[in-house]
This record gives sequence, C-alpha cells and structure tokens, in this order.
Amino acid sequence: MLRALLWFHPLVYAAARCLRMDQELACDAAVVEARPQCRRTYAETLLKSQLTESGVSAGFTWQSKSASFLKRRLVMLKNRSPGRPRVVAGVTVIPVILATVASLSLLASAKVAAAPESSPTVFKSLEDLLKTPTGSQPLLLVDGRRASEAEVRSIPMSALERVEVLPQDASLLKKYGPEAANGAVNFVKRRS
Repeated sequence: MLRALLWFHPLVYAAARCLRMDQELACDAAVVEARPQCRRTYAETLLKSQLTESGVSAGFTWQSKSASFLKRRLVMLKNRSPGRPRVVAGVTVIPVILATVASLSLLASAKVAAAPESSPTVFKSLEDLLKTPTGSQPLLLVDGRRASEAEVRSIPMSALERVEVLPQDASLLKKYGPEAANGAVNFVKRRS
C-alpha cells in the first residue's frame, strides 16, 4: 500500500527491494533452522531455480537478477550458525570491550583535565625578563602594541596597572606573527 501511495519516490523502490531480499534471507534461515541436514539440497534447489529461464510457475521462487545476492544466500547456507557457547562469549565480550574503551576514554579525559598548564617562566624582575637569550625572549608589548626594550625600561613602576604574561597560542601568533613564538608580556599602563 505504501508503495502505491508513494509510487513517485525513488527510495520506496529501493526499500522494497531491500525488504524483499531480507525476506528471502529470513526464509533461508528458517529452512536451515528447521532442517539443518538439508542445507546442500536447499542450496542446489536455489541455484537451479535461479538458472532456469522461465522460472517455476508455482510462485515459490523469486527471480533475483543479482548474482551477488544469490552468492550471499549460498554463503549464508554454507556457514553454520554459531553455537550457544560462541553466542554467550560474544554477548559477554562485547560489553567488556565497550566498558574498557569507555573507562579508558574517561581516564584520558581526566588526565587532560588534571594536567597542569605549562607554567610560564617566572621572572623575578624586569631585568631577568630582559636578560633572557634573544631566541627565547617573549614579545614585549605596551598596552597591546609592540614595544622595544628601551620603551619598557622607561615606564615607571607607578605608571603600571598590571603586567600580563600571555602564553603562546594560535591567536597570539595570528595577531603578532612569529615574534610571539615564545609568548608575550603586555605592560598595561594606568589610565589617568
């Protein structure tokens, strides 16, 4: 009925084809479960019914045009269904694996959350900061703009509101370029 109502939708035809294939696989499984000793005979019957030109008029076979689907059906008939111990082992092992993965991911996220941020180099004085080797010296800023060492030295301590130590990150590199590879120190003056 759904196929008649939605005749114009292409997914309806694909869904109907998949439903028909699933019905065939379910019928194959039911036959094998009822008569496991007749697997070979049933497989031969399937193969013969697919190879006949006109098909059987009794209506109990479905002429699939897909060789891969026929192969899938025959492989399913060839394989034995898993025994009870194998099913129990699978049902037991899968939750254990999932629990292990979940606990490992929680443990990893907890380690990331608990890991201290890389502590910035502590400078006891402005002199310590300015004496660092040229390759490892942070970028000097005054009120957010680049500043020279001489400009920073000329600022009286009473004129400073605060000193911000900015660790190296993507936004700092984007704003100031490679000069900020070792972070930056921003000297913020008091507003008067």
